[in-house]
Amino acid sequence: YAVPVLQREWIQHHFPTAVFLHQYSTGLKSLGATGDTPMLLADFRNGSFSLMVLRQHQLLLSRTWQYQSPEDVIYYLLRTCDEFGLNRTESQLSISGFIDKDSSLHKELYGYFAQITFREAAWQMPQNEYPAHYFTAVNDLYPCVS
Repeated sequence: YAVPVLQREWIQHHFPTAVFLHQYSTGLKSLGATGDTPMLLADFRNGSFSLMVLRQHQLLLSRTWQYQSPEDVIYYLLRTCDEFGLNRTESQLSISGFIDKDSSLHKELYGYFAQITFREAAWQMPQNEYPAHYFTAVNDLYPCVS
């Protein structure tokens, strides 16, 4: 957890009924059933990305990596597929966060994965200059505060 111990203790003291959930926990709850198709869910931030891998309704991996180039991301994704025996042409790669359709990373992903989609936020965004998939992680946290 990213919350320092002193702050967490303060929160627990002042809000004893608060429930702490990890980012991955809230993301998993928002996904629902995954079916038989293996899914790789990558959420990109500036210089890091988190990855959840699901197959047949089971979580195989939940991890965050630092990266500096698109090649770093490709390496981690390919290594994950190899480690869990996932076929890259059959697996669904769902991406969200700070990744643009015109970015070199997005273009690089298409060289290795056949099924790529942007995971959209479940709520409707007002018209603005940013795509809805930028806010998927915020959407996953929404049930924590509602």
